[in-house]
Amino acid sequence: MPNPSDRPIDYAAIARSVMKPSGQKSAWLVEGQAIYAPSHAQGIGNITAILGDRLIAKFPNYSVPVIITNWQEAINRQEILPANSQQITSEIIREQEIYDVSEEDIATIPQPEFREIALNFQASLAAIRVTESTEGEAHRLPVDLPIILQEALREQGYTHLWSHQIQSLEAMRNGKDVLLATPTASGKTLSFLPAILETCIQDPQATALLIFPLKALAIDQLSKLEAIAKPMGLHTGMMTGDMPKAERLKLFTPQAPQILCISPDLLHHQLNRIRYRHEWQTWRDFLTRLRYVVIDEAHTYRGSFGGHFANLIRRLRLAVDRLEGNSDRIQYVLATATIGNPIELTERITERSDRLVYINRSGARAAGRTILCLKPTARTNTEASRLILEWLERGLSGIVFCNTRAGAKSLLALMNAELERQKRGDLKASLALFYGSLRSDRRHQIIESVKQNKVRVIFATSALEAGIDLPELDCCLIKGYPGSLMSFYQRIGRAGRHQHGLVVFLPSLGDPLDYYYGSNPQMLLDGEVERALCNPNYHSILSKHLRCAASESMIPASEVKQRFGDNAGNIADELLKQKALQINEKSGDLFTHDRPHNSVNLRGATQDSVMLVDGNTNQELEELSLLQAYREVFPNAIYAMQSNDGNLQYYRSRSLDLESKQASLMLLDSEPKLRTQATQDMTIKPMEHLREPRLVSLNLKDSKLRLTLSWAEITNHVTGYNLISKVRTITCSYLRCSRYHQPMQSDICTACSKPTRLAEITEVEEENLFDVAYTTQYQAPVLRIEMNLELAEPLQEYANKLKQQIENQFGTEIPSELTPLFQTEPADLALHSICHQIGIAVPLLVLSDRQDLNSYCETEKNRVNTLKTIAYFFDTTDGGNGTCEELFDRFESFAVRAAQLVEACDCQYGCPRCLMDARCPQDNKALNKALGQFLLQSISDESEYF
Repeated sequence: MPNPSDRPIDYAAIARSVMKPSGQKSAWLVEGQAIYAPSHAQGIGNITAILGDRLIAKFPNYSVPVIITNWQEAINRQEILPANSQQITSEIIREQEIYDVSEEDIATIPQPEFREIALNFQASLAAIRVTESTEGEAHRLPVDLPIILQEALREQGYTHLWSHQIQSLEAMRNGKDVLLATPTASGKTLSFLPAILETCIQDPQATALLIFPLKALAIDQLSKLEAIAKPMGLHTGMMTGDMPKAERLKLFTPQAPQILCISPDLLHHQLNRIRYRHEWQTWRDFLTRLRYVVIDEAHTYRGSFGGHFANLIRRLRLAVDRLEGNSDRIQYVLATATIGNPIELTERITERSDRLVYINRSGARAAGRTILCLKPTARTNTEASRLILEWLERGLSGIVFCNTRAGAKSLLALMNAELERQKRGDLKASLALFYGSLRSDRRHQIIESVKQNKVRVIFATSALEAGIDLPELDCCLIKGYPGSLMSFYQRIGRAGRHQHGLVVFLPSLGDPLDYYYGSNPQMLLDGEVERALCNPNYHSILSKHLRCAASESMIPASEVKQRFGDNAGNIADELLKQKALQINEKSGDLFTHDRPHNSVNLRGATQDSVMLVDGNTNQELEELSLLQAYREVFPNAIYAMQSNDGNLQYYRSRSLDLESKQASLMLLDSEPKLRTQATQDMTIKPMEHLREPRLVSLNLKDSKLRLTLSWAEITNHVTGYNLISKVRTITCSYLRCSRYHQPMQSDICTACSKPTRLAEITEVEEENLFDVAYTTQYQAPVLRIEMNLELAEPLQEYANKLKQQIENQFGTEIPSELTPLFQTEPADLALHSICHQIGIAVPLLVLSDRQDLNSYCETEKNRVNTLKTIAYFFDTTDGGNGTCEELFDRFESFAVRAAQLVEACDCQYGCPRCLMDARCPQDNKALNKALGQFLLQSISDESEYF
């Protein structure tokens, strides 16, 4: 009998299989999506592969994959169904929403003190995830490293390298670029430092540029670098934005450092110094000899910031070559956190892929981690303080991540009050606030206090999300979903870096995103991490960097497209027409005598800041961005800061001087009874059309949308402030009630008939309007969407059907996520919902990050020919980023893709994958998944210009 493997391959059959028409797949039939298969495991599984007619899926109760030989026939026989099918039993849905955690589950936690904490919070636990420690794969220091480098490493306690560090060393020795995507605390620094130091020892002329997105990161890394490099006589240094010019020049005198740490913002300006041949000759020499460019925290370079950064690297290469260096010889090392597309992002920044070595498997020892996911609660501060007290009682240290500075201060105030109540006020000095507007010396002092065990708990914002090494921390509390899974995983990495750590996720019952992830912890722990996208070729970004490059290096006209992409030719031509660039008729070089650098902000927001100054002592206290100052230190505003003894002290703003960029604050004797809260508004003012408006026909009788792409002025207003108080009174505590946390007199709520109770609520005591609002504004493209009058009827009819279904299912106990359907006009709900749903689909169709686009709905009551609700999509960066233009040109395609995403999502009423957006100006209110889906599906491919 012949061996099947000896049979010749039937290539004709392969050709037929490729050419035969494939079956029409439903949008939910996609690899990675969930399906429901009653005959297989009686539950929900995930599609792992679709190979022609064959479908392979994995189910939780099956040890091997399930193979369905013909998925089309299986669908026809209803053997596989979408995961949100009505045929799934309510028991299965409930089982997937929140898992009850048993004492047996808690017993799997290896650390006794963490087990005790879990038992004390057992009633609140939704899920537990324990990752075991791993020993790692260690190698002795390579014997072919220079002896002096081996000794310097051993002196710092580095007697071995992990396997991934060895892999990186060998790749860099072989002239490769390296992408490091290993987990937090895996030793990324020692993955690239040995090769760089080795090169600097063997070739004293070689230089390396280490780029860090945050100053605190640069300081942290420089200390590690200097400890190894200085004993070997290597010259290292760091340039910061607040370093006086004399100190910067001193750093490059008599010669440049071999290794320089710098931020992208400062590199942007420092490139312009190459014009000054005599004053900055050693900086020019540094660039001429440049061998390595290290890009740390590369995942931060996404969206508009990423587009600017990629152009900055283009300018760096141009500068090296114009100074007679060799940019082709530069080796890039990128270190990134967990993202969905690390290779794609790397290639977009470096613009080459042939030399890249991707390292994502860590050989380092991992300490293990316990993650406790709590159920959503309306009392997040109370639960957080209870947890922190558990840490302190057990001698544990930790970090508490809050999503705002106000949230961090509020929690610290509650903690201090509780410590006073328990007569343990001495512990207040061991608690510290950490956020970006603190003075740099104060931030450094806090980090050092943690290392010395003087500070045991840090209350932080995203300012400590990036990779500053704090191995002393045992625990991490993530109070509220941070807006992305990327950020969530970054925060997890702050605890248990060198020993088994504890992470607790505490979601709020009142926040839709918190509620979703609190109710679906498996999506938090196993969900797909977001992709990091950027578009360096967008015209407004590229034009700015062409002018900077022409100013600092001059660009040979023959190299414009080669160095800056195909779009650069047309943009350069337009800049020449506008006299923003000039061309040297003898050399053919593009140049400008202007200094465009100051008008370019890589991070897309105003760089103006306001210093907070003590009105009595003139001492500088903190530094806020201009927008933060408008919101928080307007005249008469109450502003809280932490004193050295751990207490919060309160100031009243006496003045906000916009000319001197100072706010004068007066220290109050005691905590004020009333606080201030800014009132804000947004306006979008279209200025001129960028395209002719067009109509989008819908598959609903006579219904249409009108799209208008305009150049607009987007303004954020701080219009005044409210004086607010915290009072304890009788109120309704049922979150779904329309009178939630409103004062009442009776024992029973008049709206929902549930018992009332005594609780603390916020009341507005007085409203104040400014004579002139504080405003920040920028200009960018916006897309305006209007609905014609005929669309109101089909939306109302569909909304009525949804209401009937909901009332039949739930009676009077309507879930909170469905109440907007009964309180809001269907057109308002539908338009707001599709804005979110289309926004979620944006990264799938264009090189854009979700942060690059936002939407805003408003009502114009006096409209005649269209419905009163209007939506705006707007680019979130000054000058735009291209997203609105793409959306206008391909609106139908975006709508189709959004409809597919919504249909494929297996949630019931809407989730972050198909509806909610952490940046929604309207706080995710007035949304409905089904009504948005109905409107999306009605959009046809027919459109017309008028």
